[in-house]
Amino acid sequence: MIRSLFRAPIFSPLGFVRWAIVTSIPFVIAHLAGLRQYTSILSLTIPEGTPGQLAAWYAGFYLIAYVAFTLIAPTLLIAACVYALILRSFASLRMTSS
Repeated sequence: MIRSLFRAPIFSPLGFVRWAIVTSIPFVIAHLAGLRQYTSILSLTIPEGTPGQLAAWYAGFYLIAYVAFTLIAPTLLIAACVYALILRSFASLRMTSS
């Protein structure tokens, strides 16, 4: 299963699942690294002991990874499910028409 996941074409259900996983990895890394605390820069509060520019970069990376994790990854998973259902329905139509 994992081997077929990495060899799947980009525009296939497994390809969409692969890209959903790939877009989730930066968020998991950023969250485990504790970058969430740097999003306080949005309210103009810089975490103590961190230069402002570095805090801005951390916050920017975390926010981009968060948006990818909450918007792009679920959309890719839904697209994979819909695409798989469409492929399955066309396959069953071919079998019944033959």
